[in-house]
Amino acid sequence: MNRRDAIRHLAATTALSALPWETLLEVGREARATPVTAEFRTLNAHHAATLRQATEVILPRTDTPGAADAEVAEFIDMLLTDWMGADERDRFIAALGEIDRRARADQGAPFIDCDAQQQVALMAALDAEVAELLTADRAAPADEYVEEPDDRPAPAAPDHPFYQLKRLTLMGYFTSEPGMTETLRWSPFPGRWEPCMNIGEPA
Repeated sequence: MNRRDAIRHLAATTALSALPWETLLEVGREARATPVTAEFRTLNAHHAATLRQATEVILPRTDTPGAADAEVAEFIDMLLTDWMGADERDRFIAALGEIDRRARADQGAPFIDCDAQQQVALMAALDAEVAELLTADRAAPADEYVEEPDDRPAPAAPDHPFYQLKRLTLMGYFTSEPGMTETLRWSPFPGRWEPCMNIGEPA
């Protein structure tokens, strides 16, 4: 089994939300070897629009490209189609529905119909909820200190609808060409060719 097949197998057998960040980025880099298409294959039109707007709120365009410039929503749809199992795919789509439900409850409109300030406020509130859950998960006793390790509750943060959305948004962005070269300023060829450089007068 070659490296790409091994990573694809890992992604197919393990929920992406459960992968360590470094492994998730590796999966993202391998997935980026497949060209991203503009046509959504798994998400319907409403879910696609919700995802596009949510990722752009998480990583908006400033003096560097945003999530839309990096085609993050299209990339996530590719992950849903080619890399995720059915259960994980269904949970992600349900999470988009939950974001819509929260927007309707708070603002009386679907997420994509809320104004920019309302969208940012909802994303910030969801992010704060995940941060609180992560803090609680980290404070839970380690398995070796639990009398019955199997009775230890599973981490709560990965079940939050915003958790996987943010992880996949960051993964998709920072494995994209604009995310890596324009935001991280990473270059596969470190340094630059200076054909004629003034090194000063000899001592």
